[in-house]
Amino acid sequence: MNGSEFATTYSTSYTFYGLASDTTYTLGVKGVNSYGSSSVTTTSGTTLVDVPTVPLAPDLSSLSVTSTDTTVTLSWSPSSGATSYRVILNGSYYGTTNSTYFTYTGLEPLTTYYIGVAASNTAGTSSYSPIIARTRATTLLLNNPIDVDLVSDKTRVYAFTPPSTGVYSFYTGSYGGSGTLNDTMLDLYEDDQLANQITSNDDASGNTLFSEIKRTLQGGVTYYIKLSGYETTAVHARITVTTETSSIPPLALNAPEDISASQAGDYVVYQFTPAQSGEYEFSTNYYGDSPSSPDNDTVMSVFSDYNQTDLIGYNDDMDGSLFSNVKLSLIANHTYFIMVENYAGDPIYTRLLATMKQQVSYATLGNQQSVDVSLPSYRKAYYQFTPSASGHYRFFSSPFQGQAGLNDTVLELYADAALTTLLSRNDDALDIHPYGEVYSKIDYTLTQGTTYYVVLRNYGSASLKARLTVEDDFDNTKNSATSANWDQIYLNNRISSLYDVNYYKVVVTERQKVHIGVSKNSLMLEDNQGNILGIYDQGNSDTISLSPGIYFIRAQYISPTQGVSELSVGSFTGYNFDFSGKVGSIGGSINPQSINIQAVPIQDYYGRTDVIDATPRTGNVHDFVFKYDLPHQETTIDIHMGRRNDDPIVYSMNYNIGFAAGPNSISWGGGGSKPKYTVCHALY
Repeated sequence: MNGSEFATTYSTSYTFYGLASDTTYTLGVKGVNSYGSSSVTTTSGTTLVDVPTVPLAPDLSSLSVTSTDTTVTLSWSPSSGATSYRVILNGSYYGTTNSTYFTYTGLEPLTTYYIGVAASNTAGTSSYSPIIARTRATTLLLNNPIDVDLVSDKTRVYAFTPPSTGVYSFYTGSYGGSGTLNDTMLDLYEDDQLANQITSNDDASGNTLFSEIKRTLQGGVTYYIKLSGYETTAVHARITVTTETSSIPPLALNAPEDISASQAGDYVVYQFTPAQSGEYEFSTNYYGDSPSSPDNDTVMSVFSDYNQTDLIGYNDDMDGSLFSNVKLSLIANHTYFIMVENYAGDPIYTRLLATMKQQVSYATLGNQQSVDVSLPSYRKAYYQFTPSASGHYRFFSSPFQGQAGLNDTVLELYADAALTTLLSRNDDALDIHPYGEVYSKIDYTLTQGTTYYVVLRNYGSASLKARLTVEDDFDNTKNSATSANWDQIYLNNRISSLYDVNYYKVVVTERQKVHIGVSKNSLMLEDNQGNILGIYDQGNSDTISLSPGIYFIRAQYISPTQGVSELSVGSFTGYNFDFSGKVGSIGGSINPQSINIQAVPIQDYYGRTDVIDATPRTGNVHDFVFKYDLPHQETTIDIHMGRRNDDPIVYSMNYNIGFAAGPNSISWGGGGSKPKYTVCHALY
């Protein structure tokens, strides 16, 4: 090539490589054998013009980002054919580089940016490979103040990692250590997204515009402090973090701690780790346990976390005194934090004491079983229950040993033994309450094999004296009805409590007559469309003709004439159950709503006590009792012919007389347009 020997080949063709584009070359070839070589035969040839192609975008998986508080560095793998790379910031062109990395500068701390890189050559530029980057917060070091200048509406976020668990103070002051006041704001967060705020402060006191936050922080955990001007104020100030206490003192059980904090606005924090789960009480009292010590108006807060964001207990004044008292259920080996401060921001001068009121120990409840509970004031009963099948269950309280009497109870159902996940809570049963108006009831769907935890206590300060029962109620709706025939209903109709409702489903395949006779409790027959075909109480009987179709029978407890209930479990014996008390609470801020109430029962001609017979001139008068959470001006009472809300109304009266919060009652002595002996039911 070009007069010089280039290569040797045993073929009759040869390709020259590595040539320049758009260039003419003189090429030649000669033959060679053992006797020598021939003369060179030459020709000329010109290479084509090299037309480059647009390179591919940098591999998205190769992109990586590192950042500081004001810079972001983007790196990537080379793209074939690229001679340079273009980078963008938030959708706009930012710069060009011949390297496979680029550093963005002058960025805002703790800010998210959308960046990307494209490969370029003379043929053009590829698409951009994007990635999201976020700058870090500026590091704030202990006892190392930072002077800050920010224009109006701008903020600056700093990251602080305490070297050990203790109380730390973040505060602003004059720029450079001296100068004029600057109205600042400080906000403390758990995360760099500034989503979980711990606390904030505008003015540290009434004498300054500067800000201060004192907080217990966990060693080794990074926190974020945001500095800004108040509303539209520009920032010209200094921010500093210092140590108040390098550790949090422990509070031991039954070991009083005398607290004397001389600085106004100071507070103290103790950590308390119970060895056993149970009921605990934290209280303040006279310093040194001396009544001659001055009163100190304390405020107590109990938290379940280091950052003191999960407030689980709070009290200002206890029983008319200036001291504080908090009672809580605590978990063994979990650390809690007790903060004590003065109500008015004055120095603290008090005594703090932790005592255990009751250890938590769970007894086992069985399905369809009752336990009688008798405990002194402020004591609670703890039980665990593990259902053998999934479905609807009912927990309820009733009179102690099944005898007459009232005890105002509260029931709580939890998902865990630590009693942190409350599933349901009830004070007074919200529908009918056949055991008395102040007993409690929880209905809940439980999962087979899962253990649940039940707490029973008295509503106030009285002793606890009640019966606790758990029962399944899998067939309490038409959707969960038990498939049966007529004989099975009579053989299996066992009502487990006064709340229990059993639904049966019967499929009639041909027209038939059915004789229904009820010796105890109550049956209601309805068709698949919800039409009630008959209600049969104790002593009733009837023969009814049924067409082919699906029918439902609802069985429930009705007190027998002789006053002795026949139940399958629980030994519920004779008791004049009160149907007249609170059945629901109606708030004052809600639009008018309706609840079902029942009147004080009497026994009618047929021995039934679940109906109302207030026929004019019979002398029967019925009291309707209901409770309002807030005062109401008006109440309307409707008397219906039957048990359904859409049954005909025989009497309606609007009482515009004003009703106070709490229990109220209205009496009805008959009236309406229906004939004599009409039996009606009340719905509110």
